[in-house]
Amino acid sequence: MAFMNRREFVDAVGARLGDEELAGRAVAAFLDTITATVATGERVELPGFGAFSRALRPARDYRDPKTGVRGRVPATYVPKFKAGASFKSMAAGRRQA
Repeated sequence: MAFMNRREFVDAVGARLGDEELAGRAVAAFLDTITATVATGERVELPGFGAFSRALRPARDYRDPKTGVRGRVPATYVPKFKAGASFKSMAAGRRQA
């Protein structure tokens, strides 16, 4: 399965904008803004694309299968993404870009 890394993503955005330096700054600003907003507990909604938020993962017990030692993982916040209808439709191949 192939994937696109950040550099390739910036290059693709740069090709569409015609300015790779601007694309790099735009991608960085986009990601920094989403990260900072979600970290404060706010939700970022991009209609058609999806919504970024954070969710509380409750504390849970664990057991190391190798040693048998038991412990507790504390509660923590984790990032969450829910794809929008248009994005889901494109990913499923039902709609073209």
